[in-house]
Amino acid sequence: YRDAQAFRPGWRSNFETATANLSNCPSPRQFHATVNLPKLSSSSKGTWLVGEVVDKDNLQDEEQESPKDGEFAKALEDLMDRKDGAATIEEYEMVMNQLATLYMTNEMADEAFEVEKEYFDFLMYQCNLDEKTLMLQDQSDKLPSKDFLKIASCYHRMGHLRSIIDKNLSRAKRWLNQALTMKQSVYSKLQPSDDGDAVFHADIGKTLYVIGVVEFEDENASEAISRLKEAEEHFRNHQSSSPEVEQQVKASLLMVLEEQAMIHRQGMKHESALETYSAISAEFPDISQTMEHQFHIADCLTGSGQFQAALNHYRKMLEADEELSLSRQAQLHHRIGVCLTNQQNFQDALDELQLAVNLYRQIDGEFDYEVGRILNCIGIVYSRLGEKMQAKSSFQEALLIFRVNAETREDENPEVLNTLQHLSALEKESG
Repeated sequence: YRDAQAFRPGWRSNFETATANLSNCPSPRQFHATVNLPKLSSSSKGTWLVGEVVDKDNLQDEEQESPKDGEFAKALEDLMDRKDGAATIEEYEMVMNQLATLYMTNEMADEAFEVEKEYFDFLMYQCNLDEKTLMLQDQSDKLPSKDFLKIASCYHRMGHLRSIIDKNLSRAKRWLNQALTMKQSVYSKLQPSDDGDAVFHADIGKTLYVIGVVEFEDENASEAISRLKEAEEHFRNHQSSSPEVEQQVKASLLMVLEEQAMIHRQGMKHESALETYSAISAEFPDISQTMEHQFHIADCLTGSGQFQAALNHYRKMLEADEELSLSRQAQLHHRIGVCLTNQQNFQDALDELQLAVNLYRQIDGEFDYEVGRILNCIGIVYSRLGEKMQAKSSFQEALLIFRVNAETREDENPEVLNTLQHLSALEKESG
């Protein structure tokens, strides 16, 4: 299910906003929008624009500055001027917020972290605190709640950024858990419960959500699910009289559910994933009609061995939209072919898989990686049919494509190893 990652919810590639006003209870999308942000080189730290130093005398065609680069430089210069001229604490905080956002929207995580760290040091100085004391003792009674939440929010963002920049997950988790502890402390005082019940707030849910994501990045799937379940509780039980906030909290709940389902799928727990996707369908009717959501459900049905139900889903998607892209059509024919293969309907499976191969060749040419994957499937089907020569030809063609596209050593490439095993098995069967 390598394709599963392609359907991951949009927050992994959305760099809209890095910071937000806590009182508005923004969606986690704003705080956690960059989990897959490309790591910047160490040489880029401290620079305005990320890039290599180029000897312009050796350039034949010097590239012109793009409008986006020009807009970024202008915006950055303006914010730096405003930062230097900030006359009040409120103005300084606003500029720092906008600086972090600007860097994040331009995929500059290192620079965004430096801004957050500078703002954190400023807050600690203003509140006359040191980090060691804050980590060891509850200081919520000694500070205004607003300032306490600002520091907690900084811990949250710094922890998340640290996990992106250098994968220092132990430090990231330490900061995120500190943010969680501080938020739980202050909200329990702001919203005291007479009967001792737990206090729920979307802001706590946001931090739990990021902790869950980081735990999964650290290959702790069970802990990730546990944290995401806690986050789900906070989003479900958050109380607000603002329709805008309610809408944001509902969007956050959707993201948490989608992340849970994705973790289940990657752990091959397809029944659990299917249960989560079914819950999403019931709670979010608009989402349930999207092609991505239907793919998720059908793929989980395939993974759990419910091949006929999966076939029905795939065929319904193929017939429902006459304007499907070639890529979508190829994906559907591939999946239908896999289901038919598992149902021992080999001839129909060959027809579907060949359709998928032809479509991928139209899209990206003869040596597209997906062509190799499907040729591998075709080789398996021919092998099941006893047509050894056709099977061998398909495996050899797939192997060539995998080698052309290889980014690792051959003995570390699972596709290459898998195809070589198929060829070896054919040789043994042929004597």
